[in-house]
Amino acid sequence: VHYGAEGGLINPQINALEWVDNRLWCATEGGISIFSDNGQLVKNLTVQDGLKSNTCIDLTHDEDGNIWVATLNGLAMISPGTGYRIVNYTTDDHLSSNTLYFVEFENNEELWIGNERGINTLNIKTKKVDFYGYDEGFTPIETNSRAVSRMSNGDLWIGTYNGIVQYRMKNNYKDKTPPELLLYPPLINGKKTDLGVYSKGIDKNDLPLDLELPFNRNSLTFNFTGFHYT
Repeated sequence: VHYGAEGGLINPQINALEWVDNRLWCATEGGISIFSDNGQLVKNLTVQDGLKSNTCIDLTHDEDGNIWVATLNGLAMISPGTGYRIVNYTTDDHLSSNTLYFVEFENNEELWIGNERGINTLNIKTKKVDFYGYDEGFTPIETNSRAVSRMSNGDLWIGTYNGIVQYRMKNNYKDKTPPELLLYPPLINGKKTDLGVYSKGIDKNDLPLDLELPFNRNSLTFNFTGFHYT
């Protein structure tokens, strides 16, 4: 059985499919088409219905049956139980890009969103958005369309324009151990100065003891470095 324009399909180029509650959701180059389990068109959704873009690249669903769609102009959340109400998320909502390539849930709350600048995660309960890019270790930066797969333990494999990246969920935690502080001797009036002249001596860290400065040398600059070992 072939389904095309004659059956109500909004666009023949299909980018992704998702089966949810006896409905087939089709992400296409012209919007979203929804079919029943017997092949009947249920509804088409386009920008006229609230999408930010008709070019829909990928889709997935949460445990409540809401559909999350990656488009070329942001993220769309569609609620079938509320008359197909659409809520959009864009860079105005702290996404790093509106050009989205995939969506995949890590768990029941954390939605991973791939784009050409890295990865965003959206907590669908709190709406908190985080970012993974070069500084966070996601060095290829640009993801590829629908190139993501989740393992049973929550780890994600992500396809990029320069290889595959594995995200290991167990390693994603915030280390609350404070960094080791290295404090350098202060500069006086912006210059290195023999601090022993104005103090009772220098301690083992090269810092002055009981420093007393004249009125014309009262500008101090402190430089420091923090060491965090992983």
